[in-house]
Amino acid sequence: MPDEPKRATESPRGSPPDAGGADTTQLSPWRAAIARGRTRLRADALISLPDAEKRVPTLPVAQIYDAIMQVGLGDAGALLELCSPEQVRGLLDLDVWERDQIRLERLEPWIEALVDLGFEKVGQSLRGLDVELVARYLRAHTTVYDLSLEEAPEHLDRPLYPTPDRFFLIDIADEGEERKRIERLLDDLYRHDITNARRLLQTSRAEIDSQLEEMAYRWRAGRMADLGFVDYYEALDVYRLLDPAKVRPGEGTADPALPEGASVALAGPVADAMAGESFFARVMATITDAAELARVSAALLTLCNRILSADRVEPSDGDQARRSLERAHGFLSVGLEVIGRGDPAAAAEALRSIALGRVFRAGVSVALKAQQLADTLVRDMPVTLVPGVASLFEAPHAQVVAALRHRPPMTTSLLDDEGARSTAGGRAAPAPVPGADLRPIRSVVDIRRLSLYLEEAAAMARVVHEGLGLDLAQLGAVTLAGAAPARPDEIHLGDLVRTAAVRFLGGGALDPAPLEVAAIEAFRAARVTDGRVPPAAAAEFAVALAARLTAAPAPPVLGAWVARWLAPLDEDLARLQPPIDPRLVAGVLVAPAPQPPARRRAGAGTSAARKKRR
Repeated sequence: MPDEPKRATESPRGSPPDAGGADTTQLSPWRAAIARGRTRLRADALISLPDAEKRVPTLPVAQIYDAIMQVGLGDAGALLELCSPEQVRGLLDLDVWERDQIRLERLEPWIEALVDLGFEKVGQSLRGLDVELVARYLRAHTTVYDLSLEEAPEHLDRPLYPTPDRFFLIDIADEGEERKRIERLLDDLYRHDITNARRLLQTSRAEIDSQLEEMAYRWRAGRMADLGFVDYYEALDVYRLLDPAKVRPGEGTADPALPEGASVALAGPVADAMAGESFFARVMATITDAAELARVSAALLTLCNRILSADRVEPSDGDQARRSLERAHGFLSVGLEVIGRGDPAAAAEALRSIALGRVFRAGVSVALKAQQLADTLVRDMPVTLVPGVASLFEAPHAQVVAALRHRPPMTTSLLDDEGARSTAGGRAAPAPVPGADLRPIRSVVDIRRLSLYLEEAAAMARVVHEGLGLDLAQLGAVTLAGAAPARPDEIHLGDLVRTAAVRFLGGGALDPAPLEVAAIEAFRAARVTDGRVPPAAAAEFAVALAARLTAAPAPPVLGAWVARWLAPLDEDLARLQPPIDPRLVAGVLVAPAPQPPARRRAGAGTSAARKKRR
């Protein structure tokens, strides 16, 4: 294995410190390290390095794994041949496991690639692997008979493979080329090291599959723990709540320094996730001391690997690893921004005495507090007709609540507009952006913006519920005949407000019950002018709605909310011409047309009367 400092700082995928491929002469040490980490070298580039036979065995396993995955294992034999047995073991640690189970279909290509490299390479490599892992592979393909303890079976209809020492007979379950490959593997094992070959066959014969997997997993888990990939339940500690006010400069929890001269290679997914502008990047760019940068970078890689364990992301899953670590980058930025009070120099100085894991937990905790508010809103307030989902909210508030309730909390790109501000502050919220999606929380500004929209969502829900006297149980059972909403789970706050406004402005009560077509036509006749609903009508409705709010005063921005809620009426209702077809109506709740009374058959009443007189 690489020396201890490198083992402690290795991560899923990486680049050698001197890989080249990026001009880093004008960058800060941190940004130069990021640039090197994002430089990917293919397998052919690694084997073309000067003195590749000496240099490749010193590279991080993650870098080699990344290069092999780019070209495919079948085309990476020359690079695999240069790897040390410890590196081969590390490659299998990354690729052939899914949580605590060996994925034999992933192990097969590695064994096949090693067999193709000749008996010396396959012998050296398999001797470096855990005996239990190789024995589990052999059990999947063979049955071993120890001739010193038992007789050869006579009931088989296929030939048995006798080992060169005549100690064992091997029943190979495969046929054709697969059988030849297993025979070649056994020959190579005996040719390279007869003692190790016998030990593998004895273990394969004596143990059962579950015991072999359990022991192999323990060995692998120990090695991965050295890199930060600890047990899932232990890793969850990184998401444990921590009061940010209790994380202070000078507290003495700093991560330990590395041995003098130890190097740290940032890995591909870590470098990818940490690239880009952020408060964390600005803080790291202020660190110019090589030893301090190496210390923080080592702590970062170990923390990232622990986060991957907590998120249950396999090291071999590069895309998932990048997404998970992008979230980690954001939480680190939030934590440092809170601890350093927005000053990068002060935050960098704080890092000298505060463990990076505590910085991360501080950032996570800030987001979790906002998440708790979102959970409380959905649980305790009338905001849904669908259990567990804030179905009554519209964009952007629906996306804000959903993003905050994500595990872990996130934000939405709907709020990325430079002018996006909550109407709780007196300005209109931005219109929905097509294709908006979840993204990681990256700064304290994101937290503040989410909090503003969450506050506004709660205020809107209170206004609509109290002002219109909503009965969610009754609302969830309504039958609708319009184009949209067509079902109760499609109803939003705006639909309820528009429905009540149409009825009220048409001369009816302030009631959000589904409208009959006659009420819609009355509204058009009384309030629509030149195909539009005049502002005065919206203001009149806002006054009536405010008068119904008795528990607390109406928000100062109620008029802006009402104007935004009623704006779709110009397109959805004002353009319709009588007689109105309810199937074309959108934006309000429309009641089904009343069914005409059933016609009685001629003479039916007379016959019934006669029977009664009799």
